[in-house]
Amino acid sequence: MGGAFVAVADDPSAIFHNPAGLATLEWSYLSLHLQKIPLNKYSGTISLVSPPDKTGKWAYGFAGRFQTGLGIQGYDAVGNKTKKLTNYSNAAYFSIARKFGKLDNFSLGVNLKGIYEKLDSIDGYGGGMDVGALIKVSFLNIGVMVEDVFTVEKFTSRNELIYYDRILKMGVSTNLSKENIWKISVQIDKNLSTSNKAIFRVGGYFKLWQGKGDIDYSLENLRNFEDDNFEKNFDKIIKDPKKEFKEELFFNIGFGGGNLGLGWTLKIWGVKFDLASSFPELDWDKTNVLFTLDIPY
Repeated sequence: MGGAFVAVADDPSAIFHNPAGLATLEWSYLSLHLQKIPLNKYSGTISLVSPPDKTGKWAYGFAGRFQTGLGIQGYDAVGNKTKKLTNYSNAAYFSIARKFGKLDNFSLGVNLKGIYEKLDSIDGYGGGMDVGALIKVSFLNIGVMVEDVFTVEKFTSRNELIYYDRILKMGVSTNLSKENIWKISVQIDKNLSTSNKAIFRVGGYFKLWQGKGDIDYSLENLRNFEDDNFEKNFDKIIKDPKKEFKEELFFNIGFGGGNLGLGWTLKIWGVKFDLASSFPELDWDKTNVLFTLDIPY
C-alpha cells in the first residue's frame, strides 16, 4: 500500500507502522515476514501480538527484526576495492497499546526497542521509542505516529552518540463501501530533524473474492442443540466462543516516496498470506519481494 498504513494498522505489522493499532486486533497472532532486497540483502521480522485483555483495554506485542547483507563490496578512502563485508542490523521491540473513551474509538501505543548493528568489525548498540495514536471518527480512521521519538546509538569506532531523526507520520483511511470491498489510505511522512520535503503516500485495496467463512462456536450454534444437549454444551458455547475467520482475497496497490507497491492478500483457514513487490524509484531491476504469514492462536 505504498507505506500508507499508519491510519489502517489492522494486523500484527501495526507494531512497526502504528503500535496503537494493536488495541484494535481481535486475535492473538504469530506473524512471520521475509523480504528480499537488492544488493543481496534480506530482512525479516517475527512478531507475537495479543489483542486487548479481559478488560478490553490493554494490548501487547513483541517483535524481532533483522536485516543482513552478505558479500557487500568494501572500498578504501580512494575508491579501491577491499574485502567484502557482512552487515547485520537487528532490533527487538516491546509494544503496548490501550483503548480510551466510552466507545473505545481512540487508542494510544508505544514501542520500546533495542538496536544492535554490525558492519565488519564495527559494532553499534542503542535503543529508543516510537509513539502512535489511532482514532475512529464516523467513517474515517485517523492515524498519527512519531517514529524514533528518542532513539540513540553508540558505535565502537566513534566517541559520540548518534541520534536518529524523528519521523512524523500522519494519515487518514476510509472504506469506500459498507461491505469493506474498497479501502483507500493517504499519508504524509515528514522528517522533523531536517528541512527535507514531506513524502506523500497513497494506497488501497480491493476485495476480489469472499468465501463462506468459518465459525466453530458462536451463539448462533445454540439453535443447533436439542433441549437435552443444551445444558451440556452451554458452557463450551459461551466460554469458548470463536470469532469468524473470513475467507477473502484482496489486491493491494500503493505509491509513496518514488516506490510503487503491488500485492495480494489471501485469508483462508484462519491464516493470512501476503505476497507483494515494491519497485524503488520505479526501477524494475531493484524489485523488493515480500512475504508475510499471520497465524492466529
